[in-house]
Amino acid sequence: MNYPVPGAGTRRRVERMLRMRARLLRFLPKHKYPQLSTLIQNQTHPEGYTVHDIGLDHLRQKWTK
Repeated sequence: MNYPVPGAGTRRRVERMLRMRARLLRFLPKHKYPQLSTLIQNQTHPEGYTVHDIGLDHLRQKWTK
């Protein structure tokens, strides 16, 4: 992505922060359930949807009623 190479000080700070985060997370309780975004129910489509439901034909029918 052509980002500039970070300096040695920046790399050390980032590594130190990641290590501190890892130490902190060891003391927190484990998740009871996986925290995957694919398992979270979509608030705008609580019963799910199909591609046909969100297509233009569906919108035209909805707007003409």
